[in-house]
Amino acid sequence: MKKRITLIQNPKLANWQTTACRHGNGRDWWLVKKHINKDEFYTWRFTPDSIYGPNVQTLQNDSIWPFSNVGQSEFNKDATLFAQTSKSYYKVQINYFD
Repeated sequence: MKKRITLIQNPKLANWQTTACRHGNGRDWWLVKKHINKDEFYTWRFTPDSIYGPNVQTLQNDSIWPFSNVGQSEFNKDATLFAQTSKSYYKVQINYFD
């Protein structure tokens, strides 16, 4: 088994907005991390023997971002919704997650 594998090179990721949830198959996990100043989120899928990603997803709606890095993010219990808070704008944004 390899250790200390680099998941992304030269990232511009926020210091906040990191969360994970169990994949729909009940075995794998998703890791989600926000870009520091864009409406982009990086996702990785962790399986028992591999790590896939990063994949980049851009929010297409009227986001409370960019330039709002201080906050929290969380999934609901069945991982269908992804909520984010913004300390800079005092807002909460909820997106569907699939």
